Amino acid sequence: MKKKNEFMLGFLGLLLLAAYFMLLGRSQLISQLQPLIPRQKALELAEAKFRSSELREYDLRRSVHLSVDNDLLKYAQQNRDSVEAAELPILGWAVSWSGKMSAADGKKHKVKYRVELDKSGRLRGVEFEHPGLDSLPSLDQAEALNIALNDLAARNIDTAAVTLTQNEFFKDKSSKFVFTFTAPAAASAELNTQYKITITGNRVTAFSTNLVLKNEAPGDAGIKKIANIAVIVLTAAFWVIVLIYLFVIFLKRLRADALDFRNARWLGLLTFVVIFYNVAYSSWPDWPGVLLAAPVAGLFSAAGVLLGYAVVEALYRTLWPEKLALIDLTFRGHFRVREMGQAIMQAFWITGLSLFALGLLIFLSGYQHLLYTELKSENLNILTGANVLPTLLAGNVSLAVFLGLFVLAFPATQLRPKIRSNRLLIGLLALFVALATVNSALLQPNYLALFLILPIAVLWGRLAIKADLFTVLLAALMTLVLLDFSMQVLIPAGFLDLQCIIFLLALLLLFVTGAHLTRIATRVGSFGEYVPEYISRIAERERLLKELEIARRVQQQFLPQQTPEIAQLDIAALCEPAMQVGGDYYDFVVDAEGNLGVVIGDVSGKGVSAAFYMTMAKGIIKTLARKKVSPKQILSEVNAVFYENAPRGVFISVIYAYFDFQDRSLTFARAGHNPLIVHKTHRGEPDMYSPKGIAVGLADEQQFARNLEEITVPIEAGDVFVFYTDGVSESMNSREEEYGEERLQKVVSDNANLPAGRLLQTITADVQHFSGDATQHDDLTIVLVKVRG
Repeated sequence: MKKKNEFMLGFLGLLLLAAYFMLLGRSQLISQLQPLIPRQKALELAEAKFRSSELREYDLRRSVHLSVDNDLLKYAQQNRDSVEAAELPILGWAVSWSGKMSAADGKKHKVKYRVELDKSGRLRGVEFEHPGLDSLPSLDQAEALNIALNDLAARNIDTAAVTLTQNEFFKDKSSKFVFTFTAPAAASAELNTQYKITITGNRVTAFSTNLVLKNEAPGDAGIKKIANIAVIVLTAAFWVIVLIYLFVIFLKRLRADALDFRNARWLGLLTFVVIFYNVAYSSWPDWPGVLLAAPVAGLFSAAGVLLGYAVVEALYRTLWPEKLALIDLTFRGHFRVREMGQAIMQAFWITGLSLFALGLLIFLSGYQHLLYTELKSENLNILTGANVLPTLLAGNVSLAVFLGLFVLAFPATQLRPKIRSNRLLIGLLALFVALATVNSALLQPNYLALFLILPIAVLWGRLAIKADLFTVLLAALMTLVLLDFSMQVLIPAGFLDLQCIIFLLALLLLFVTGAHLTRIATRVGSFGEYVPEYISRIAERERLLKELEIARRVQQQFLPQQTPEIAQLDIAALCEPAMQVGGDYYDFVVDAEGNLGVVIGDVSGKGVSAAFYMTMAKGIIKTLARKKVSPKQILSEVNAVFYENAPRGVFISVIYAYFDFQDRSLTFARAGHNPLIVHKTHRGEPDMYSPKGIAVGLADEQQFARNLEEITVPIEAGDVFVFYTDGVSESMNSREEEYGEERLQKVVSDNANLPAGRLLQTITADVQHFSGDATQHDDLTIVLVKVRG
């Protein structure tokens, strides 16, 4: 039953497309633009004119265009009861021949010949240009004006009825006058016929005739220009904000390694080829345009699509991963799945319903005066020949990608997490779609069209929420292509044209293919799920982070869980790794007599490797410290074991200190570690004790022992001993200034009267205040021992 419903949905869309073409063909808009002679007939008429010109022998490139006068089109629609629109030159064929030829100076000069015909094939203008005109004699204004009037008379125009309204003069190698004459138009009292004649030297090089509104105020053109600029600026600002926002998200995800470019690169490559072809085709045979402009435009467009699709795909995988299944299979070359048929049927339905609604609005606009239709020349390109079909299709592909990604998919991903109500979400998306597309819509004025196209925009907003990304892009492409092909209704029997027959057969083939695919058993789930590389990397990072967290907890357990309770000493300690795990280490050893051994070390490097060697060093020191031997001997034996088992280049700076309460002394040895700060209560200021010694692991047993010095310091009540790693003294602020040992000494001196715990807090607070927002780059460890009274 579901298969039947899917087929009926697509079939209904096909019927709605037929209804759209019927409504468009019977609308007053099309009747006002007809009769339009076919392209071949226009070419024959223009070719006959060109063959009678002096440029007929040159090998020039021919191009064909259709132009539309929207001022006359608007006037015809707003005055449909009082003016015969068929008599107005709203549409016109322009056939041009252009190229370059060598002149007497040896340089290449531009050659051009242009013929303009109205929609019925009547001549509206001729213009030509070649380097031979530069050698013509110059005339004064009166002589040029006389030639212009004679030309008008030769064209059976009553010169007594015309008025010279504008006169322009240009001087290059020869004089050039452009005269504009006006006369009342027979079609309407509100129109004037305008004749424009260009005199170069002593020859007429351009003539054109047109109808213009008589009662347009002089400032109206300026107002329209300002309004158009304002719309362009506002639209550009709108899209700049959207694209900047998208670029910010791109940078954030790129930094987080949360983007996949495997599919995006193919779409980017397709965009490059499409844009390169369009620009190169329009620039040919201008080689700078082909070799420079086309690649640059292609690269910029491809980069934009690559960036946009990568972001949209990543956001979709977070919100709606199931909506990417079909497009993932497409990029992998799998098309024969039932969901592909469903997408095609749904695209037919959305396209048919959208165009039917648009056709209904165009049809109804013929019965009221508020709404009118405005066409652009690019809307009519389909009528200018089969050679433009690749360009049109390429342009529609790039535009469909733009609309699908930036107007539908991207806004949906940004609004969905913030808005849970589907109705509100679809309404906001519809408003976004309407605002983004109203300036390119056929219906005018914009403010009225905005409300009228909202129902169509709601349809597309719902599509963006309910359908998968492949359906969104396919529906956008089908709608754009059919909008172009619907202009065939302007030409009598236009749908019997070969290119149109081929297109309709391709459309029918697509429908049949979609209908067939809805009946096959293979589903998207039959294929393995596509997993982007970055998701695998994220999963691996999360696993590693969990393992590091476990390692951190294990390492913290290796450190003393509490300081020893010794009556003669007040002890405080802190160890903060720069990463999850670190290479700093401290420990306490209490012997049978109640004396205390303190060890603090710093393994070269940071992170997991440093933590590993720190654990290794801890085991060696803990084992050797059980012997009642001197700090120097302990460190010598530690070095012997570590040097033998650790790779070269790995070393440990370490201090081993032994508090002997019977002798009231501290004996310690320093193996390449930071100095020991000792604040003697009777001196009132700290001293730095730096006995010589090299780090564990840098030298063999004999060399290490020769360079290791052991010293003894008497202790008395109030003395403070500060053991620390270079993570304290080398802490840096945002200006890359180091905290330094002098600053540390001053903090100790100013606060030596505090208990050990409070003094430790004061030191760490001062280090953090100095560093500010700067990142901690090294492990930070402090052991503070204060002798009680």
